[in-house]
Amino acid sequence: MKSLLLLALGLARTVVLGARIEAERIVVSVRPYKREQRRCPVCGRACDFYDMANRGAPRLWRAMDLARSACYLEYAPCRVRCPEHGVRTEAVPWARHGARFTRDFEDWVAWLAVRCDSASLGFTRLTNTRPNPTSANAPAKPA
Repeated sequence: MKSLLLLALGLARTVVLGARIEAERIVVSVRPYKREQRRCPVCGRACDFYDMANRGAPRLWRAMDLARSACYLEYAPCRVRCPEHGVRTEAVPWARHGARFTRDFEDWVAWLAVRCDSASLGFTRLTNTRPNPTSANAPAKPA
């Protein structure tokens, strides 16, 4: 199952630890390969451990949907001390620094923003809204 999740989510340099279903979403617990951990997000250099970000609480990154269910990657990143850039939250291979979405998800949303108009049903599915019958171009607010 772990190999299937790696393939379906397009994760590189990542280990899948497990997965669970919460309400209507899938949460996949992951970690970077050992050699990818404790990297500066600015320069990519391997750095010394500083402390646990958010007191060790795991963070969630929105990933591509799996079988019409929202999917999230879960990991508790540490903070590292880079000699050049100071204390930073470690880089993760599935997301850009500071992002709460995976690279694939961000790229997909950017592609949709360029290729689709806001009235397209695919885009309204992404934003969890429905078309507003009073306006051809404005989606309604979620219920």
